[in-house]
Amino acid sequence: MGGGEGKGRFRKAVAKTTLLRQMSSKVLPLTNPEARLSSEDLRRKKQGSMRAQIKQRATGRVQVTDLYFSMLDMSWGTMLSYCVLAYVCTVALWACVTLAAANDIDGSALSLSDKPFVRSLAFACENIVTMGWGQMEPRSGTAFALGVLQHLTGLALNVLVFAIVCTKFQHPQSQLVFGDRACIVKRRGVPYLLIRLGNKRCNLIYHPDAKLSLLTPVSTPEGESYVRNEHLEVSMPGVITGIYSIAHRIDDNSPLKPVLDDWEKNSARKNITVTFVGRDGVFHDDLHCIKRYSLSDDVVVDHRFVDATTFDEKTGKPKIDFDKISQVVPLSKPRRSREFAATRAARLAKLHASLDKEPPMEKPGLYLVYGALRRNEENPDQPLEMTCSFSAFASMCLRQAGVPHETILADTHHKPQWYEKRWFKELPESKSATFPAIIRVSDDGTSEFVGDSAAVVDAACRWYPDAAEKLASAAGGLAEGTAADGCMGAWWAVCSSAPVTIEDHRDAEKRRAYAEAREKWKGCVRPLEDVLEKHAFLSGRDTPGRVDFKQFSFLRFAHDYVFAAWLDAEFAAELDASFPRVADWRGRMAPLVRGAVSDDTETAVAITNLHLINRFFPQCVPLLPKRYQELVDAYGKHVPREQRLEQLHAELDAEPVMMTKPGVYLIYGGLRRHDSNPDQPIEQCCAFSAFAAACLRHANIPYETILGDMHRKPAWFEKRWFAALPESKSATYPAVVRVLEDGTSEFVGDSAAVVDAACKWYPEAAATLASAEGALTDGTAADGMMGSWFGVASTSPTCIEDHRDAEKRKAHADAKEKWRDCLRPLEDVLAKHAYLCGRDEPGRVDFKHYSFLRLAHDQVFEAWLETAFAKEIDETFPRVTDWRARMATHMRGAVSDAEDVTCALMNLHLTSHYFTKLAPLMPKRYQALIDSFAGGDEEDGDDDDEEEASDSPPAGGTIQFCL
Repeated sequence: MGGGEGKGRFRKAVAKTTLLRQMSSKVLPLTNPEARLSSEDLRRKKQGSMRAQIKQRATGRVQVTDLYFSMLDMSWGTMLSYCVLAYVCTVALWACVTLAAANDIDGSALSLSDKPFVRSLAFACENIVTMGWGQMEPRSGTAFALGVLQHLTGLALNVLVFAIVCTKFQHPQSQLVFGDRACIVKRRGVPYLLIRLGNKRCNLIYHPDAKLSLLTPVSTPEGESYVRNEHLEVSMPGVITGIYSIAHRIDDNSPLKPVLDDWEKNSARKNITVTFVGRDGVFHDDLHCIKRYSLSDDVVVDHRFVDATTFDEKTGKPKIDFDKISQVVPLSKPRRSREFAATRAARLAKLHASLDKEPPMEKPGLYLVYGALRRNEENPDQPLEMTCSFSAFASMCLRQAGVPHETILADTHHKPQWYEKRWFKELPESKSATFPAIIRVSDDGTSEFVGDSAAVVDAACRWYPDAAEKLASAAGGLAEGTAADGCMGAWWAVCSSAPVTIEDHRDAEKRRAYAEAREKWKGCVRPLEDVLEKHAFLSGRDTPGRVDFKQFSFLRFAHDYVFAAWLDAEFAAELDASFPRVADWRGRMAPLVRGAVSDDTETAVAITNLHLINRFFPQCVPLLPKRYQELVDAYGKHVPREQRLEQLHAELDAEPVMMTKPGVYLIYGGLRRHDSNPDQPIEQCCAFSAFAAACLRHANIPYETILGDMHRKPAWFEKRWFAALPESKSATYPAVVRVLEDGTSEFVGDSAAVVDAACKWYPEAAATLASAEGALTDGTAADGMMGSWFGVASTSPTCIEDHRDAEKRKAHADAKEKWRDCLRPLEDVLAKHAYLCGRDEPGRVDFKHYSFLRLAHDQVFEAWLETAFAKEIDETFPRVTDWRARMATHMRGAVSDAEDVTCALMNLHLTSHYFTKLAPLMPKRYQALIDSFAGGDEEDGDDDDEEEASDSPPAGGTIQFCL
């Protein structure tokens, strides 16, 4: 039989055996356990196996069915651990197998003759690891065969480990990172979606390719649910490095356009995925990364990314701070763009044009037009400061008399056209329109205009007869017709005759004229000293009257702003020594005028003196301190907003210089009108601070206010707080600092402790704030007012599901009932007394409860959250409602005059920090109002030519290189 015939028969036998095996599996299916399972069961079993593999991969365990991939997919530490474990297990297994032939292995070279297992272990170890013979020699055929098998095992194991390690070394590990947040900005009015990608190695990545997709969950009428994938077009450059902003233009063809039109409603449950692939210039291989963003949580609208690139001052080379890759700031106006940002002069003209229009005075009431000066006339971003002494006199009287009014600041250097028109219509014989004036709007929409400070106070007393009684003088008060009536002309003569040059000092006639002017001023002050010798105030009563505010407004300006500040400090000291009662009276009057004059005394002094000297006393310009002009010039300089914000924070972190003078300083919690705009002021917002300030004001305790930002507490404040209260969790407002004559100071934190300390330092204040018999006592339900209104806010329904949920409705009803329980004790006390303190004047307990009621009822419930509930409260507790209206007049100066701004700031603060779920209920006008304070960041001069070179925004992103 030939070889070919034998091979043919062998093939036929093999084929027959294979066929029989296949037929047996078909004919006898019950021999296969899986054959008993249905197709659905098999599918589930297969899915379970896939889930197990996924779970193994997620937990880092080796998948035996895909060993090579699993090892490459692991981290270096896990992979090396598995490799070491493989060697240990293999060596241990072969050592056990070789133990039977341990006597045939020569271990004399290593002195292991009497240790059979150790000889087997050493034999297996050197054969598997080195794949060759070593010190352990076989002495029989069996031992030799075992050694050869160990060589083959080591060869396979070493090759596998070597391949995995080399492949993993060659696989490029990218240092690509995406920002945690994406933002939507406007470039020349066109919205763009920006996603930041960073390459921490800062090497070149060639042919970058990014793909963006909008993922939207969709349900069809047929019951199918799937995720719709919509492509977002982007344009990529040929090479990137450092940080790159991937940009998608949101035009009419973009899937994001309908989402952006109603962002709050349409962004829910939508996501954006971005994948990136690029060729690494060092590895010469592709790099990959992927990121997913939730539109509602991770994408912010009208924000931009913070610049992450800076330049080294010494070398000039750029540096990238990758910690800023996710930081965003609110979007400001486009800088230096002729089309979308006006120059400073144009913006100033636009501002003047807007101020020339009569402001809306739709609500019936009184509106005081107060003369003011802008911090810098050429900078429209700077606010107006209250500087007019005549306006201050009228405002002081209205506040003291409890006349409700709103203040409208008007620029003295650019009087509004509507104001001049109304002035000359009512006072046609006037030479010029001056400040102040008052406008009374009636219920039928008609208005009455009254000009001149004295006429303003007369009109207010006519409209509010109670005000006339509060401002009137008693027998023995300063009467009209005395030398004090010539204060205005007397200090004018002192300024006009003040010697300026050496020749003026040598001129005997000029020296005599100046001496006579000063003597005339003393003659104006003497009648005040005589009255104050017998009475506490010039009104002849224990409280100040109209005559006090009239004289103080002139004395404050002439003595504090001019004589003591720069013109003649020796003369000012002589006046204080010659008229001690007047000096003491001035000190007692200062805290009573808070809110009627500017809080920024230094700025007000500077701009007022520059206004007067340049217009009326130009000969005194050489005597004026240079710091005044430097301060005003600083307000006119253009400094980038981020730099100004950093400078402001650095200044606020340092302890205020004003606290070097002896006195009491109240640290009042407030909020900046716009956190990213350093030009905007801080408004008084903290209810606890309002309580403390109202108590100090009512008790006539002399103090100065320092506003602290609640969103960024000054470093000095936190340092002093934790030094005094080390067990506190956080530094809160208010606090009070008392500076003594020797320079030492005492720090007291917490509103209740602040009032207690003030009563300790000023015993007469304790009597003013104390409660009488029958007053509201501690231990009633009213003590839980803070927690109760928090309960109402936190349980408020925000969606249809909340309204349908019986348990949530019950919780909200219980919270509202608890709030009613807090008000019942107040209603009971007010049924018998005018105020909660049991007296005819408010006390500490009144200011405490009103501060919370003002926030909860006026600024939250009535304003937007529970309007119907607020109305019900007013009807159910009429005495509390009446008491709240009366208390509002006592809070003037202790709270911000800009009620709309304060309400918006406080509500946005509360919803962002405590009641985030209430954000959908928040009126959009609040955010719109705050956004209006964002301001611009334009710079004077011509626009940037480079920026004007392109008429349309770039299609791609922004590259920040790292060299």
